Amino acid sequence: LEEYSGIAQEIRERIERRGGEVEVEELVAEFVSKFAVSETSVRMYAASPAFVLNDGRVRLRREDEPYVADTRLSRVRGLYVRPEGEVTIEIEVDRDVLRGSGRQFYEAAAIALGIAPGSRRDFAFGDMSRVVVSWPETSVMGPTLGSVRQAAVDLGLAEGERFRLILDPRDGTARALPIDSSSLAGLTGLEIDADNALTTLAMAMGVDANEVRAALRARGDDEVLELLPAVRPSEDLAAAIDEFGDLLT
Repeated sequence: LEEYSGIAQEIRERIERRGGEVEVEELVAEFVSKFAVSETSVRMYAASPAFVLNDGRVRLRREDEPYVADTRLSRVRGLYVRPEGEVTIEIEVDRDVLRGSGRQFYEAAAIALGIAPGSRRDFAFGDMSRVVVSWPETSVMGPTLGSVRQAAVDLGLAEGERFRLILDPRDGTARALPIDSSSLAGLTGLEIDADNALTTLAMAMGVDANEVRAALRARGDDEVLELLPAVRPSEDLAAAIDEFGDLLT
């Protein structure tokens, strides 16, 4: 019997045997019967960055066919990119963090760090530790973030508490900050105050200033939204409101 070497590797071998591409349905039928894997798993691996799907057939991705990642920073809760290029993201301490397990990362964050499918980067954390972001080209879940347990330990955090992880692609370093919910700067890890809040957030999230509130609401950053300055009507709108009020009195 043929040795089972993993779904992605088996797909790669079938493609090479068939001269460059193979029917997805053929893969599904063979793998389900021969290796007792699920149909869903086969289809997911066939759609990973290592391969290209077209009209029900799968082939290896060529070097001139870069994977199109989701680069929308505004869709990820707690994710911001500083003007200098540092990526700052909120991490909640859970059991996985405390036992040193890795976790799923975000495509937009990985791309901002210069990490594409098939690559990884180690970020030095202090003198004796590191934080790893990797993106295997056959991963069906996208990039991953390695253990950040040391950050939680250094900050003395318990399960349920949060911190902000800051990754600097310029020098390959990482650091962690406790989250202060009393200020915009403490919540986001950005140099921000009431006067420049919308402009700073817009740049850090990759949206226009007039889209910041909607983007924060959509991604669940309610704490940040609540600390934003109240919306002030324009002079023309304020005059119209006053005029309408006079008509009602």
